[in-house]
Amino acid sequence: MKKSKKLCFIKVITSLCITVLLCGCMATSTAQAPLVAQPVGTQLAASQPSAQTEETPQPEFISNISARGTVESVTTRNVYSVLGQRVEQINVREGDVVMQGQVLAVLDTEELEFAIEQQTAALALARQNNLAAVGDAQRMLDNAPVFSNNAIQDARRMLNEATGNLSNNTNLRVLHAQAALDAAEIHLNELLRSREIALQDYEEGGDISVLGAETALQQAESALISARTDLVVLEAAHERLLNSDDAGSMSLAALEDRHERLQIMYNAGFIAREELRQSENAIELMKLGYNEELRHSENNLIAARSRYNDAQIAYANATTAQGRSFVHQYRSLEQIDIMIVTAETAVLNAQRVLDAENAAARQEINMLRNNLSSVETSAMLEEENLRSAVVMAEAATSVELMEITLRQLERQLENSIITTPISGTVTAVHIREGSLASGLLFTVEDMENLRVITRFREYDINNLSVGMGVTITSDGTGNAEHKGVISRISPAAVAHSPVVEFETEILIISENTGLRLGMTTRISIANERYFTDVIRHWASDHINLVSQMGLFSGMGDSQFAPEAPMTRAMFVRVLAAVENADLSLYTTSRYDDVSTDAWYAPAVEWAASVGIIGFDNGNFYPDKNITREEMAFALANYINYKGFTLPSNETGVFADASSISPWARTHVDVLHRAGIISGKPGNVFDPEGISTRAEVAALFSKFISVVFHAEEV
Repeated sequence: MKKSKKLCFIKVITSLCITVLLCGCMATSTAQAPLVAQPVGTQLAASQPSAQTEETPQPEFISNISARGTVESVTTRNVYSVLGQRVEQINVREGDVVMQGQVLAVLDTEELEFAIEQQTAALALARQNNLAAVGDAQRMLDNAPVFSNNAIQDARRMLNEATGNLSNNTNLRVLHAQAALDAAEIHLNELLRSREIALQDYEEGGDISVLGAETALQQAESALISARTDLVVLEAAHERLLNSDDAGSMSLAALEDRHERLQIMYNAGFIAREELRQSENAIELMKLGYNEELRHSENNLIAARSRYNDAQIAYANATTAQGRSFVHQYRSLEQIDIMIVTAETAVLNAQRVLDAENAAARQEINMLRNNLSSVETSAMLEEENLRSAVVMAEAATSVELMEITLRQLERQLENSIITTPISGTVTAVHIREGSLASGLLFTVEDMENLRVITRFREYDINNLSVGMGVTITSDGTGNAEHKGVISRISPAAVAHSPVVEFETEILIISENTGLRLGMTTRISIANERYFTDVIRHWASDHINLVSQMGLFSGMGDSQFAPEAPMTRAMFVRVLAAVENADLSLYTTSRYDDVSTDAWYAPAVEWAASVGIIGFDNGNFYPDKNITREEMAFALANYINYKGFTLPSNETGVFADASSISPWARTHVDVLHRAGIISGKPGNVFDPEGISTRAEVAALFSKFISVVFHAEEV
């Protein structure tokens, strides 16, 4: 039974190969075959059948279409330099084979290295200066709140003291004025009482001289009390003024500290001269105001002491006069009246002084309030200026420009070593040692990947398409025929050509052709087609085999897309194509996520019915990319279903064998021993890796080769 299954499979494979060979040998008058022949009863297996993924049928062509062309490199790189430095050493000659990054020439860098050394030293110094400027500005910014808070606290304290003194009647000047008013009123009242007594005595015929002596004594006593009160008040006021010198000094020190910071900012160019001048004026005004107030207090104190001494003398004299009232001359009633007038005037004057002192105290409060507001505003502005100074110091453009210049010099130094951007052959050297390196220096061309540029006339162009195979010959290589493929056809005719022609690019896919750049070649159309994106791909032979067998189709525009992923649905369709299964028999679906009208539904149902697949949870996940271990699992199940016997060689164990899922380990091992699957670099299998179209094509190609070989043995 197993032998019959093998024979059946071999017959299917053989019929597919014969079909491909017959298509290749058909007369040129028939239509060109599609990119891949498909088994009868099957559809495309490697992609969902749609206009976007199916390979478009190609036009007919005439076998005698031919042309001539010139061999060129697919990749040509001209190596330039704009440095203008002297060429010190050239390491290659025309015809030398070079690898990407290899040094072609070295330029003289003595002057450039000296410039870099100077720029590096200048940049280091500039960075040091910049760091110092940033540090100074940052320290000033850090200290600004302390000085500002001290100044604000001093201004607020002075305002609170002035307001409290006025509201609590402790303002020294107001108290002095009030005491003077009280003394004047007392003196006036005493004079009025003395006048009443004197007038009464006079009317009663009393001794006016005695009355005058008593009145003089009372007045002297009142004057002494008033003088003593004035002296006590003024001495207390002067003492407070002297004691307040520390607070004044603190305010003055705060202003002087702030002035020093403003001087630094002015020197650094962060503030204007006017703001510095305002600070100087504030310091001078504070000094003048304090000195003036101290001198005024000292003068008042001297005058009060003088009045007190005079009052003491007057009181002593009045006391003596009272004892000798009958001896001395007493003042007359008219003199008392004069004294009353003088006392009334003194009361009025004292009231005016008190009103003036009250007004001055309120004005001082307003000034201190304005000063507090000004200090707060100045502190805020100063902090903003210092913050801006820090930002400006950190963003010093001079350092940035020097860094840019240094990087440019360093790039020039790097570019002084001329290297090749590609691997290839040096086809031209445009400089010599000792000359200046400016402009085109070398030409490097890839001699492994060649192309032919030719032209086809307008009556031939519609019979050609990208992907068509061509045969290339040249007198330089004798009778050898080389394979090529049309990779590009210009959409527009060549300008200024005497006949209508279209430039065409042909990639040479044969290796070791002996063709050289500039050779003239002859091109004739061959009955072959190729995918233009798998030329020299590691899986190109596998892809060509399975495509010709109809297991895979292209993705349009002669593209195979070898690195595109394969979905689970696509993989199952490939298996169905290998089996040549009659999918018309499978019209139902056992999976919840597989609709019966889906293009892959019959293939999925066939694979499930014969035990190739059997995923859990009632789902198949058709659009999920198939992993490498899932691919091995399904193919191994198909081999078991067909009853094939595979070779079992000693191949060792994958380094990541423990990462393979338990349900797939045996399947991976069977295919590995048979040589159908191989690992990736590092001897890893990468079980969870996504399988690409190229990997799947290689898998089936090796599978077919192993099965044929096993049958022959």
